[in-house]
Order: sequence, then structure tokens, then C-alpha cells
Amino acid sequence: MTAIIVRPLKFTVTASSGWVAANPVTNTNIDHPGLVAKSTGTTATFTVNLGSSQTIDTVALVGSTLPAGATVSVSAGSYSSGNVAAYTGTKDDATTTKTILQFTAVTTNAITVSITAPAAFQFQRLVIGKRVETDGIDQNCEQSFDDQSVIESGPGYTTVEEFAVLTAWRVKMSWIDDTKWRNEFFPLFNRVGASRPVLFIPIADQPARFQHEAVFGRMTGIAKGEHTNSNNWVVSFTITGLAP
Repeated sequence: MTAIIVRPLKFTVTASSGWVAANPVTNTNIDHPGLVAKSTGTTATFTVNLGSSQTIDTVALVGSTLPAGATVSVSAGSYSSGNVAAYTGTKDDATTTKTILQFTAVTTNAITVSITAPAAFQFQRLVIGKRVETDGIDQNCEQSFDDQSVIESGPGYTTVEEFAVLTAWRVKMSWIDDTKWRNEFFPLFNRVGASRPVLFIPIADQPARFQHEAVFGRMTGIAKGEHTNSNNWVVSFTITGLAP
């Protein structure tokens, strides 16, 4: 089993077709779940530029309304996915869709995405980046559910203003060698801190589990690496999703 973390790269939209003018694809470069790109119909496409050639191996659309019957196509450098299902496996109705494509690394500055769905759709965030991978998460990890609802109680009454329930993870990853810590995990944690979100997939080689386990969110506890013995680091963090 493999666990991955992906830090989104910034991009500019160079071409787009099939999107509502008031809800453009540029919204998906902003880490706010209230900002989305909305299609005008059942098909839409866009091309983004990373500013310079970057090595990437992951493209994801998170927070979408795409059903299982929708398809997504990604072209990046020499990679072309063809039409792939928006997701596989099961998905609870209260969660949004996460379409995640992993591929052999390519170096490019342009990515084109085409989407076809049975009805008009929207998505919150486009994630493009390079995976930081480990052999998996340790035992005794925790998946939790952070209810954002406002609950007020007093003598003889309780009122509830309902908001979303956000998925969170508390995990450890052991047996990170010195080179991987210095070259991958240290730069990752140093850049994202607690303010910038990442895509976290605890079991990245089983796509049928993505809808209930993958999280696009911020570190809500201090991410850290503990040097336990020679050439071995234990990484630990807590991450909470930005949206269901």
C-alpha cells in the first residue's frame, strides 16, 4: 500500500470552453470551497499553464458534482489518460466527488482537461503536482469527522444551524530515510505550514477507496518529523478537509 501527499502548483488558465462566465476555471486556483467553476452544459474543457516546465505525476479535480457516469480526460506532456470514469467504488451522497489521476512523471508546463457528464456540473479545486510517497501509514491511525454546525443550548432548548461535516485524519508514517526527509518531506511541510492545503490519500493504490478516504485540506495540527534512529524519520500530522 502507498500513501501520498500532493502540494498543488499554481497555474493560469490559458483557454477554456463551456464554463459559466461568472464561475470560471480561475476559481479553482483558490483555496476556498465557496468558489467553484460551473459548466454551462454537459461538456467543458480548459487548458492551464504552470508558468514554467514542472515535473508532475498527479492531476485531481476535487469537490465536484460529477457522478460515476461522468468522464474526465487529462493531457500533460507525453501523458494522455483518455476518458476515465470520474470515480469508482462507492460514494456517500453527503460527500463531493474527487477525481484523481496518477501517472508516470512528465515534465511540462501545460495541462488540458476535458469533462463530459450527464448534466451540468461544478468543481472546487484543481490539484496539479508531484506526489510525495511512502510505503503507507502506520497502524492506529484515526479518521474523524469534524461537524462545522453551530449548536447552541440553553435551559429547555437546543438550536442547530447545520453546516458540513469535514473528514479528518491523524496519521504517522514510519521508515522515512534521511534523503527522503531532506528532499521531499521537509520542503513539503515547510511550504504548506498550516495555511496551504494539500491532497492526502492514505491508500493511493486502491481508487475504489478514494471517495471516503482522500482529503484535500489543511494541516490542523503541527506536522513534524521525529528522528528516531539512524536514517529513520517518523512523520506525523493531522489534516482536515476544506469541504465534504
